[in-house]
Formats: sequence, structure tokens, C-alpha cells
Amino acid sequence: HIEFKIHNSDVVVIEINPRLAGGMIPELINHAYGIDLYRMILQLYTEGKLDISLKEPKGSSIRFFIPEASGQIIQLPEIN
Repeated sequence: HIEFKIHNSDVVVIEINPRLAGGMIPELINHAYGIDLYRMILQLYTEGKLDISLKEPKGSSIRFFIPEASGQIIQLPEIN
């Protein structure tokens, strides 16, 4: 799991950690690539096998919005 922030053209590494990511990211990977990371990790630790067979890639994304101030969210910005 690698977490980073991009601001303008700067990239800042926040975290590098040998664990599955949070925020439903393993589910996004499953939807995008057909890889079930939970099953893969269990299989690695129980059987010593690691099968990384990709299916036809699709699209998947996750975004986090951090408000500039406290208050009520009325509308989220459109992302292209």
C-alpha cells in the first residue's frame, strides 16, 4: 500500500506499508482487474501460492474530498 498526495506538480509520499489499503481500495482493484486481494492474501499465507491472473481490465476509481472549512456539503465538484 502506497499513499501519496499530488498538488500542482509536486508528489509527496504519505505512507508505504505492507498491508492492504483501506477505503474499499481492494474492492476497486477487484472491479477493475478481477483480482480479489483478500482471497489472494489468504491463499498466499495458507497455501504459499500467489496467482496474479488479470482479467480484461475495466475502469475503477476512488476520490476523497477534503473540505476547506467546516459546514454542510451542498454540491461536489464535477471531475473530468
